Amino acid sequence: VTQNLSDTSFQSLSIDEKLEILAFLCNDLSANKRTVEDVDRNLDEVTVLKHEKLEIEKRLRRLKFEKSNQPNSNNVKKLATLIREKDLNSSDNESPDESDTEITKIEDETAVTNDPAAVTADDEDIETIDESKIDDLDKRLTLITRKYALIKRRVIDKHSRTRALHLGQDRYRRRYWYFSHLPGIYIEGLT
Repeated sequence: VTQNLSDTSFQSLSIDEKLEILAFLCNDLSANKRTVEDVDRNLDEVTVLKHEKLEIEKRLRRLKFEKSNQPNSNNVKKLATLIREKDLNSSDNESPDESDTEITKIEDETAVTNDPAAVTADDEDIETIDESKIDDLDKRLTLITRKYALIKRRVIDKHSRTRALHLGQDRYRRRYWYFSHLPGIYIEGLT
């Protein structure tokens, strides 16, 4: 192999000689101890991350189930107090439109405080927060949702280190590939 390359350039070799060199390089790379260890380590990390992702999915489903079964006591209490105040202070000069605007203001306030985008934290901070210490169900749900998004992104990053993403092919049967560590999309054409 080295004699062929020392005498002539790679482009001037015959197809059989090029295939022989390519097969030698692929076999050498796939049998390389460091490469095999790196791939194995990466696959182990992906397995651990997928397990963590499944655990977070379970907690997330459980919290969503709890939230759907639990009435929103905060809104109910505020609406109940407004109705009581309205009954106690019912006078002829108060129009029904004013009480409706008060109810919509309270609903808007609770929507802003329960907004998941309102809570800001770094990815490192999210991992260190213990959700069992948080009493508010909405805040716990927001935290676990953000943890789930973070772990999902990590699984995809780890998984794409050892594999290329096949994007598909066009009508001329050219294949499109995406490598996470290289910029751009690569096209494999038929020759």
